Amino acid sequence: MHESVEDLWIPIVLVSAALQTARNAGQKHLSTQVSPWLAAWVRFGFGLPIALIYLVIVLAGFDLPFPPLTGKFLVPALVAALMQIAGTVFLIRLFRLRNFAIGSTFVRTEAIIAAVLGSVVFSESIDLWGWLAIVISVTGVVLISVVRSTVRRTSLLGSIFNASAGVGLLAGFGFALASFFIRQASLSFADDNFVYTAAVTFIVVIGLQTLVLGLFIGFFDAGLFGIGWGVSGE
Repeated sequence: MHESVEDLWIPIVLVSAALQTARNAGQKHLSTQVSPWLAAWVRFGFGLPIALIYLVIVLAGFDLPFPPLTGKFLVPALVAALMQIAGTVFLIRLFRLRNFAIGSTFVRTEAIIAAVLGSVVFSESIDLWGWLAIVISVTGVVLISVVRSTVRRTSLLGSIFNASAGVGLLAGFGFALASFFIRQASLSFADDNFVYTAAVTFIVVIGLQTLVLGLFIGFFDAGLFGIGWGVSGE
């Protein structure tokens, strides 16, 4: 069973990439009409029912119960939720900046940031081939971003101190921390069924994001929810 599940990683990655592209396009449209905080909440809040359906399917498919949630799981899950909220808000903020192409290039350094943080700060071991794969993948994505944009080489080299680059790096840093703590939360179950642990982690993290960000928005301006509902339905 596990071998057949592991064979699904290629189509899962392809579908995820396509859905992520569509999601970012929707967020970019939404960011022109509402605040970054509300646009981020729409991402999490509207995704919660889908995550719940997915969890029910996984639990039924493996005939497993929902596991007890301990502090060892909840702490990294909460940190991951907060870091992903921050990364999402910075990404949405980036949509409004002039040099979006440059900023989005720096967002894609998430993988290398996660690797460095995991290795240096959290003592995660990565072999030479792992580092090489990370560098190649990040380089490829950056080159694709540059080729598809109107950015010249000189402007790219001079964009390190650009506001878009800074926001892009902050977004990438947030996403990198989120991915690391999501992994830590999932591994805390000590279960080799990664589909099961990932589904549980997914629903808890997105639930925390919806709750925390919802409370934040509700405290400052609850009327934004009505605006977000109307705009997202356009």
